[in-house]
Amino acid sequence: MSVMFSIMSGFSEGDDISRQDVVTYVNSLGWRVKSHAFDDGDGKSKSGSKSDNPFSLQDKLTRAKDRLRKNFDVPIDEELITQPMGCVLALVLPHPGWMFLTNNFMYFYSKFPTAHQTKICLQDIVLMEKPSISTIQFTLSDGSILSFTSWLHRDSAYELISKQRDEAIHKHPHHDHTSHAFDGPTSPKIEEKQVMMGGIHRSIQEFFAGRNSITLTEYFNLHALFPHSPMFTGYGLMRYFTKNLFRAIETRLQMDTLTPPLKNGFVIRLRRANAKRGRRYWAVLKNGFLFLYKDKDEQHPKSTGLIESAEMKNLRPGHYFFAVKTSRYRLLEVESELDRLDWMYSITANTYERSENRYASFAPERKDCGARWFVDGKDYFSFLEDALVSARHTIFIAGWWVSPELYLRREDSALGGIENRLDLILKKKAEDGVKIYIMIWNETKVASPIDSHYTKRIFEKVHANIWALYHPHLTPVYWSHHQKIVCIDQDIAFIGGLDVCFGRWDTHEHKLVDPSHLVTQWPGKDYANESLVVLSGISQPFHDLIDRMTNPRMGWHDIHSAVDGTAARDAARNFIQRWNHHVLEMWPNYPLLNPKSGLGQHYLDSVGIYSLRQLRDTTDDDTLKLNQVEEAHHQNAEHQSNNHEIRHDHKHNHPGVQSNARYGHHHHRERSNHPCKHFAPSCDIQIVRSMCRWSGSLMTESSIHTAYLDLIENSEKFIYIENQYFISSLGGHTCKNLIAEALYKRIHRAISENAAFRVIVVIPHYPTGDLWSQSYAMQQIMKWQFRTIARGKESLIGRLKEDFPQINVDEYIGFFSLRGWADLLGLTVTEQIYVHSKLMIVDDTTVIVGSANANDRSMLGDRDSEICAIIKDNEVIEAKMNGQPYMVRKYAAELRRSLFREHLGLAHDDPIVDDPIAASFFHDVWWRTADINTEIYNQNFPHIPMSSTRTWEQWNEKSRIATGDASFRDKLQEDYQLRRIQGHLIVHPLQFLEDESLNP
Repeated sequence: MSVMFSIMSGFSEGDDISRQDVVTYVNSLGWRVKSHAFDDGDGKSKSGSKSDNPFSLQDKLTRAKDRLRKNFDVPIDEELITQPMGCVLALVLPHPGWMFLTNNFMYFYSKFPTAHQTKICLQDIVLMEKPSISTIQFTLSDGSILSFTSWLHRDSAYELISKQRDEAIHKHPHHDHTSHAFDGPTSPKIEEKQVMMGGIHRSIQEFFAGRNSITLTEYFNLHALFPHSPMFTGYGLMRYFTKNLFRAIETRLQMDTLTPPLKNGFVIRLRRANAKRGRRYWAVLKNGFLFLYKDKDEQHPKSTGLIESAEMKNLRPGHYFFAVKTSRYRLLEVESELDRLDWMYSITANTYERSENRYASFAPERKDCGARWFVDGKDYFSFLEDALVSARHTIFIAGWWVSPELYLRREDSALGGIENRLDLILKKKAEDGVKIYIMIWNETKVASPIDSHYTKRIFEKVHANIWALYHPHLTPVYWSHHQKIVCIDQDIAFIGGLDVCFGRWDTHEHKLVDPSHLVTQWPGKDYANESLVVLSGISQPFHDLIDRMTNPRMGWHDIHSAVDGTAARDAARNFIQRWNHHVLEMWPNYPLLNPKSGLGQHYLDSVGIYSLRQLRDTTDDDTLKLNQVEEAHHQNAEHQSNNHEIRHDHKHNHPGVQSNARYGHHHHRERSNHPCKHFAPSCDIQIVRSMCRWSGSLMTESSIHTAYLDLIENSEKFIYIENQYFISSLGGHTCKNLIAEALYKRIHRAISENAAFRVIVVIPHYPTGDLWSQSYAMQQIMKWQFRTIARGKESLIGRLKEDFPQINVDEYIGFFSLRGWADLLGLTVTEQIYVHSKLMIVDDTTVIVGSANANDRSMLGDRDSEICAIIKDNEVIEAKMNGQPYMVRKYAAELRRSLFREHLGLAHDDPIVDDPIAASFFHDVWWRTADINTEIYNQNFPHIPMSSTRTWEQWNEKSRIATGDASFRDKLQEDYQLRRIQGHLIVHPLQFLEDESLNP
């Protein structure tokens, strides 16, 4: 089919682009707005007369391409010329532009407000819905939705109908124009009396009912009610739209119902290149995965893998080989060169992983996705419970450790109900038919007794719909699976530093004591302090590991995030790739997983999670009800968000659609615009990871490390880091990761330019573990961390002091920790608040958060498996840096400000933290608070790690948590001093044990 037509759509009131702008724009591309010729490719209109434009469709596309190249700063795809299927000059809101339809792709070019191109692969269109709720909607295979909203303007309708009338009279001067209507330009029938009396004008006025414009949805609905009205038979928009756009796409989609395979056929799989014979499989390529079935009629694949690349292999004359890289290397043979080329083309078109992705990540940067942040376990776990309850099809959980008996929701002073326990929540969902897949690390028993075998056994006893596995089998001994992921129906993904396990639930206050066995917030193993007692006895989860009457727990500070849209699909693909890798390697009887196709059912909102049901079946009568439901849903959003309450509604339909985050076109249902500091409705998000052959990927990927280096190098004003470790090097001589070197170079540049630039790093006060004087691991961590930061000329601070001896390096970078104190049944106790976050915020614009520590294990890619999200909000807000106006992004700025207020003990809306690099804050608030708190702790707890303690002999490790046997007067003085402490911030003791070699 070769059809070309133009649609004139007006603009709604308040649009920034005037109608004259559009007419001028269209004319600049060589098309006349008044032209409505329908061309079959031979230069003749359907009426048989010459069209207004003498060129064929091929010529028109060529001319359009030339003009697009002149008017747009976007590449024009050659396929527009080689495979024309149809062309639409569409003035489509919110931005007018060109829409092209080819055999394989639909393109939309727009110049307003900036030139850009949207390209949609027709293979990815799962469903096309004709206008519903004011949109023309395409559901894509990744679940995102591309929606166009078009408007018909009253003046445009009158102008175009009048012109068609004049043309019809001119072409048929002797025709009997007595009919009440004319049927488009090919069959003109106009009642001259009605024309002379302004009947068309009155018809238009009545049709628009006093409005300036109507949506195409309204137009189509009215067409159904009044099919013979002159407005429809005369204007012909419905017929043209249906015949030339919808039917063309529907014809193409008939081959692709529910995303069928892009390619399938029989192949021969060879075990090795020199093998004489191989095994015959039915191969299916779909959604970026290659499935191999024993036979064409088999329901379950023998193997599957996410395709990373493919290449042709010429191994023997007369044989046609190609190699596919998934989690395994597969050498395949087909019957002919044509068949091989077809497979190669199909694989190339269907592969997600691209080497040109930013940071060489497996996933590209996704546009217009929602994101939410969580500080500390209470906020995250309560939100997670709601998310788990909303699941309808699948739940993915991956962690370093997962505790079945963990309570996700707790009251202010006690546990929640038994129904808030993780295993029972999953049991209920499994009974409802939800499939649940859990991956945990098969730990090295010597290093970390978290008992993954117990976890697997307990979960699989709960219900047959729960599959749990651990990995690896024996090796590698030293590396771990460290990703912390939960995915709900592949629509929402949680990524961060929090495992769903004991010891992680905590509040912003970080209480250190919970002395009751009857009414407790931290039952059994959840009351943990790994600085005192190494974890053990996991199979007895409700037996205390330490004496809570005499010992404090160790507070746990952590950060997590949630993302939706195509970013969540990328996190789910990472899980699926790992799961299938582990199943093929260790668990052959477990099911293989596939990435989700079709409409997304959940998205993040300012209130919590909103779930969609039966979107396709929404009727006009439902719309009013749905709008009322939505309004009720958001009435108290601001109040609930400020009080960290989470709600979700999965009982009702919703009239909106998600944005097309994958393809970058930003037509979407407005998410709730109620203010919520934790939530951003529209972000650019990229999932990055550390993965290699042992952990689930054929190729070693270290995109997290690459991202860190790039973000540091391109920072302008400020870097804030929270991390469990800080072990790196300058030049990669000792450690291979270059985070410290990147920081050194950036600070060096700032000092050289005499520019205000700050770096704040928050790390644990000391590592967790058994007695340090007898622990090789603990001493090695301290040794390399101190060497990275400040000990020796090759350390970060040492190099800066050597380069700039007259400069106070504290002006540019500082290292800090967190600590708390409490009264435990009359005994004053203190303990660090363990910083487990894996976070970096740059310039209050970009956030990278996930599971990756600042060390070689996490960063190099060939060791621990890790995952992070890079989040950049599209909402720009005005702020200040060093007293000067500076534009920041809301998500990053609000997260950083919230953390600063928590650490400094400030009110939740204190503006003093807004400018992080001004001297009035950096010196007078941040450093001053840390110095005062550190001095008070050192005076009242003389055995905690401090810079004045240089040797083992000066430090009593066993007395570092408490003071006792004080007189009443001394006790009053101590309490008075301790109550002067603000928040939890202290200075990290960089000279602690400086005179020791820290070699066991």
